[in-house]
Amino acid sequence: MNIGLISAGPRFEAQLADRQQSYEKQQTTITQQQALLAQSSVELSRVRDVLADKEEALRHMILERDRHKDECKQLATLGKEANRRADEMQAALIEAKGSAVAAEKHIQLLEAKLISAAQAAEREKNALIDKLLVKTVGQGGRGDRNPKGQPE
Repeated sequence: MNIGLISAGPRFEAQLADRQQSYEKQQTTITQQQALLAQSSVELSRVRDVLADKEEALRHMILERDRHKDECKQLATLGKEANRRADEMQAALIEAKGSAVAAEKHIQLLEAKLISAAQAAEREKNALIDKLLVKTVGQGGRGDRNPKGQPE
């Protein structure tokens, strides 16, 4: 039996060497794959960190966008209110201008009436003065205005 093992020895040793070499290659491949796996794990961790940062930045941007939307809505509302008030003020201004024109015409009418009344009062005053002068001339007064005592 020893003889059979001895004769099978070199062939067995060659197979054993081949298997040993194959095992070592597999161990090297496994080691390389473990190193790649560790490196991939580190890179995956970095990518996850970057993604988490970008996700946080995106959340912040969404909050900012929503805040800006709210501000824009408020500004639009304020703008509409301001336009409405401006329209009301413009209408009031137009009404005031119309009232001012009417008041100016009324003032002109009152001035014309006042001038007419003043002229009538002046005429009436002159007529009264003339009557008084006529009476005083007829009674021996000075008669400066109508020396002959005649009506004018």
